[in-house]
Amino acid sequence: MEEDYRYKEIVELEGTSIISNKKKKICEKSGVSYFDESHDVDDDMYYTSDDGGKTPSPPPEPLYSGKTPVFDQISELYISGEDEEEPDDINERSNAFVETMEEEDKIQYDTVEEFFKLMIRKFDTSSHSFIWRCLLLWYLFPKNCEFYMEDIIHLWIAQSFNNFPLDEDAACLWYEEFEQMRVVEPSCLDSSTGRLRYKLNHSFVDLLQAQPNIINRYYRDGNAYISERTLHASLQDNFDPVKLQDLYPSKGLVTLLILHKQGSRLDQIPRDLFLKLTLLRALDLSHTCITELPSSIGNLEDLRYLNLSGTPITTLPGSLCSLYQLQTLKLRGCLKFLRLPKGMHKLVNIRHLDVDVSCLMNSMPPGFGNLAELRTLPAFIVSKESGCHITELKNL
Repeated sequence: MEEDYRYKEIVELEGTSIISNKKKKICEKSGVSYFDESHDVDDDMYYTSDDGGKTPSPPPEPLYSGKTPVFDQISELYISGEDEEEPDDINERSNAFVETMEEEDKIQYDTVEEFFKLMIRKFDTSSHSFIWRCLLLWYLFPKNCEFYMEDIIHLWIAQSFNNFPLDEDAACLWYEEFEQMRVVEPSCLDSSTGRLRYKLNHSFVDLLQAQPNIINRYYRDGNAYISERTLHASLQDNFDPVKLQDLYPSKGLVTLLILHKQGSRLDQIPRDLFLKLTLLRALDLSHTCITELPSSIGNLEDLRYLNLSGTPITTLPGSLCSLYQLQTLKLRGCLKFLRLPKGMHKLVNIRHLDVDVSCLMNSMPPGFGNLAELRTLPAFIVSKESGCHITELKNL
């Protein structure tokens, strides 16, 4: 029997985040550093030479060393409030930045390596590998592909980057560095969320496109080929769903992004997809037409980032609750979503649960007090019938 809506109460939490009582200092445990990192992705740091041997890829030797890491050097300004004052109005900030970009749009470098050398000047050598991997990860995004800053931050954290210490605070500062270097730029203000959308600087996309060795590990729809060596892949969501089977030989695939384009044709996930690609850490299916996930998603033991925003999905399989390393679950704009699995309390490492308050959910599953790492929860549904009380959140 359906629950009486008279007993449903949506509690909109102050702001958009719940901050745990535990100290969340920059450079403290990142949310991934204490996981079992048995699957480190190092191979994209090597290129295969013409004779079949392996040669180290950049990062090249720093021009000079001894600088402090970004979260010592930049965060001091960030925390003390000594950074430059900016207009409060988000439109003013966006317009001012876009005007600057129009005047000086092109990045004046011939190669990604040259750009990398300039960027690492002010950072400690321990961060150079992280910077290089971030630069290459941008290859997955074509020109004019829009994204939110928080999505990129959560993707970075999901990658782990060989245990490089990275939490949301530090990742935000790194993102600001890439923005200052004009790798990313504001695109538009999302009218439905009030948040800025970003895109890559076209000149930087051209630099990445001219980097032939990237295709050894990174696949972008229409710009490379898929092989068993592919580690990161992005596809446009207007592709034939059968094309997903082309990914099956890439058993080491870590990242799979289905990028939104008008006219999505993806309405079903092959049930054996998650039996073939068991090492996925980041999976973005947002704005596709899927209504359900196969139970085989429970095989993705390394999955840390799952984005289902803007889909007509109604429920999630119970097997999802066995993904103990899951950190981010996005259900923003899933207006037909009915309920979360009962075993959500098992996801003890989840940090961001983005559920839309306008969905059809009547209640929350019990045990939210177990989710001690939770930092983002836009709303909590209180229900007398199901026994969901606001006291569930007292320990967060």
